Amino acid sequence: MFTKSDPNEQRFEGTLFGGAVINRSAVDQYTFLHILSGVVIFLTLKLFGRDWPIVALILAIGWEIFEPYAKDWNPDVFPNPSKDSTINKIFDVVAVMVGYYGARFVVNR
Repeated sequence: MFTKSDPNEQRFEGTLFGGAVINRSAVDQYTFLHILSGVVIFLTLKLFGRDWPIVALILAIGWEIFEPYAKDWNPDVFPNPSKDSTINKIFDVVAVMVGYYGARFVVNR
């Protein structure tokens, strides 16, 4: 359930996120999506016979740089177009890499 304590701040209250502020907290409801992105990047590269974690890192950082501009240009595409905090951006990149290395571990074991 979403609640608003401030017009510019949207919180997700649930058992997993415990009131994390969307796009402000290190981990929010979109963290799983970033982990899944890392898995998809790994599987896509694996399809082409490549295992290049640097590609996942570049794509993750590139998205975090591009995302605020995309939110400005077309905010209707984003469920929550608020700007990400620095800690949220860092953990989004970490989540992509967790997904990448997690998928690599599962596939290569």
